[in-house]
Amino acid sequence: EATLITPLPTRSPVQWTAPLKELKVLRAFSGESLVQSVVTGIWSVHTGVDLGASAGEKILSISEGTVADLGEEGLEGAWVVVNHADGSVAKYAGLSMLGALRKGDRIRQGQTIGFAGNTHISERNLGPHLHLEIWQDGKPIDPMRIIN
Repeated sequence: EATLITPLPTRSPVQWTAPLKELKVLRAFSGESLVQSVVTGIWSVHTGVDLGASAGEKILSISEGTVADLGEEGLEGAWVVVNHADGSVAKYAGLSMLGALRKGDRIRQGQTIGFAGNTHISERNLGPHLHLEIWQDGKPIDPMRIIN
């Protein structure tokens, strides 16, 4: 009796670009190491990278994808989550405001998705910046490995 094997979905390769004209790391990805927030005093892993920006500077999509979620509440200020063809997920947080996006929108690589701000409550000491996270298979990966 033959066993049917269902193939895994094919993941399309993704090309990455920088979300800002200049990549100035203010706070690096910490991996599994705990770091303390200067603002709140809370210890946690830093699942993204904080990139310095000018207030109001355009934040660009690092790759094409689909807007999975977005909002302007909570500790992270305005934020956008984008699903990419390779199964990865990018989260852009700490924005001053969002671009003209809605959940389900397809976005192009390099499209403006928001504007730099200083709205991420636990990172206010950094000034205007982008908090960028990239997740693959449910685990955070260092964005600088991909976009640098």
